[in-house]
Amino acid sequence: MKAAVIICSFTFCFLTTFAGKLSKESHLSPENEIANREAPSARACGGNYNAAYGSISSPNYPNSYGYNENCQYIIQVGSYDRVVLQFAYFNTEANFDVVTVYDGPTTASPVLLRLSGGPYSNYPDVVSSGSNCLVVHTSDYSTSLNGWQANYYSTPIITEPATTPSTTSAPVKDCPPYFQGDTTIPCWNLSGRCYCFSNRYQDFTWAQANGICRGGNMTMISLETKEEDQIIYNHFRSTPELNVNYPYWTSGSYNNGWKWAATGQSFTYTNWQTGQPDGNPPAGYCTYINFGATNFNSGYWLDYTCTSMFRLICESL
Repeated sequence: MKAAVIICSFTFCFLTTFAGKLSKESHLSPENEIANREAPSARACGGNYNAAYGSISSPNYPNSYGYNENCQYIIQVGSYDRVVLQFAYFNTEANFDVVTVYDGPTTASPVLLRLSGGPYSNYPDVVSSGSNCLVVHTSDYSTSLNGWQANYYSTPIITEPATTPSTTSAPVKDCPPYFQGDTTIPCWNLSGRCYCFSNRYQDFTWAQANGICRGGNMTMISLETKEEDQIIYNHFRSTPELNVNYPYWTSGSYNNGWKWAATGQSFTYTNWQTGQPDGNPPAGYCTYINFGATNFNSGYWLDYTCTSMFRLICESL
């Protein structure tokens, strides 16, 4: 930008302009700054993240981050896993406030991504080669925006060659009583597949729910057949432990047509509630299910913005 600057000698002053961003050294004195406004103070930030899934964000998100910040977030997952990082939202001062993702635990590690500017939504996944990565957020002395938020989850490092897939799905060998030991996400073996239903007083965006399921080596539920859909509906309606008053995400999302994100397949079977889907435009909308509907055949699928907060259902791979 061009800024007006008053330059004084002992006997006179004159007004001039220059293009660029004023630096701290451009201040006439520590007490008389050209940028005469109070900056957000730098806050404690960053940290170590060791869970199989979670989220990180710029300080004070979704409000403005501070000036002169240098925040380091170290994400460490299991020894045989790698990190998948998803920026759900990103907005910083272009070229001056930067987030850098390193493929390892230090700034000496290779750079996977350097991101600045925005706003961006649902930026493509960043995947580490090993079990850890470092995210560094830096800001300068002016122009603070609302920052960024990212979800992460672990996924296995495949070290053995893939085998030819079977033409039929084998029944799940093990369905634990709870998802990764979390007693608020109970699991059931239904017709040979493992399904886990969140039952906590906490909701998730669609991207967060997707990351949590993948972090447990599962996927968000895809209701690809009427048979599976009926099994899930009947189980939920007949299980007192589960509350029919809350909506639940599926893996369905709109991407040039309605598709199951977990499998990449287009919808070939649907059970939309009357008047659904009604997203206009549909891009940025995802599919959820309303178990409060008392008639399965009248439909209980709906669509809503993917940034809304609902509960989740994970199913075995």
